[in-house]
Amino acid sequence: MPQIIGAVAFEARIVMGGYCMEAEQFYVFAAQNKRLTIHFATGEEQQDMDLALRSIADGKIDIRPWLSERIGLNGVAQAVVQMSGPLAPIRSMMDPRRM
Repeated sequence: MPQIIGAVAFEARIVMGGYCMEAEQFYVFAAQNKRLTIHFATGEEQQDMDLALRSIADGKIDIRPWLSERIGLNGVAQAVVQMSGPLAPIRSMMDPRRM
């Protein structure tokens, strides 16, 4: 959060779209001083997931820019090992049709 707060523009909106399972600390005044709005995700609703998947399937949303890498079945073990490293891709997609 401190890096995000420091990097965004004045009056930006930050949306935390996932769950952080570790303690996170940030200097509240830094966010207040930039007049930021911070939203934290709650559990998604089924209709939201249906709409998102349908939009991806229909080509209305192109997810390719969101993916760092595509791996086949043979790459899963190595991808799991790399997840905790500093060079870990942001998102990996496992394609079961690929080895």
